[in-house]
Amino acid sequence: MLFDEERPVKKPVSIWELKQVLEVVDERLKQLSWHRSEVAGGELIWSNKEAKKEFFGLQKKRGAILSRIASVKLD
Repeated sequence: MLFDEERPVKKPVSIWELKQVLEVVDERLKQLSWHRSEVAGGELIWSNKEAKKEFFGLQKKRGAILSRIASVKLD
């Protein structure tokens, strides 16, 4: 959706679209956080390896979206 390069019209992505995707990513991260628990030393233990992998992948995408929003607001 957001990173689809096959858009019929090559117009820049609006901040509103970026924020919509960011909300979806944040909601999924919230769901995935139920698969982790913190032990006394501060270490995180994951009950599902796929959830851990998806969580950190979404964190990277979230960072990319935030940097795109910041670059648009700075221009």
